[in-house]
Amino acid sequence: MKGFRFYRAYESNKLKRLDAESTVIALDVESVSYHGPLSIYGSISGVGSYDIAGMTADRGWLRENCRRISEKQARALMPGLFQYLEG
Repeated sequence: MKGFRFYRAYESNKLKRLDAESTVIALDVESVSYHGPLSIYGSISGVGSYDIAGMTADRGWLRENCRRISEKQARALMPGLFQYLEG
């Protein structure tokens, strides 16, 4: 899907290291700049939820709590995110 990068988002850096349960977020590549927050889309209710909304995130949070994944992995983990993005 053009214009997005996909990540697994963990509640903390420790859970990221343990590869614990996570949710999937999509980073809007058009929002990437050197200053200001990043535009992301993801679950607003946590892991396993398909309540999707647009949000903003800080680069530090993305770096500390997220791991980049392929679109194929993201689709398998959270198909509701793609329904939202493509709808």
